[in-house]
Amino acid sequence: MDDETKAAFASATETVKNTLTLASAILTVSVTFLKDVNKTPSNLQTLTLEASWICLLLSAALSIFTLAALTGTLARARPLTCNALYSVNIKRPMSAALIFFLLGLSLTAAYGISSV
Repeated sequence: MDDETKAAFASATETVKNTLTLASAILTVSVTFLKDVNKTPSNLQTLTLEASWICLLLSAALSIFTLAALTGTLARARPLTCNALYSVNIKRPMSAALIFFLLGLSLTAAYGISSV
């Protein structure tokens, strides 16, 4: 494996790890400080927050799946190139994890804004 491919896989791995860490942190903080932000949330606010939690959990789960896919791809015996990062087993869960993360982040922000 050449240096360019190593750097590409390292960058992809760090991106997935950061997504996993941020999704977990936002979920933890929102659960911890739920009662301090809004003592009597409306039904819509509750629904928004629950939807954000589901999205963040899905993002974290898909991030773990993507890390496993990256590991499996690296473990293959054949020579790897940067194009291996675009294989379906990596591209789909990574894209979905990022989409769910952005959606969960947006819903969390919407809850916070509506609570002010």
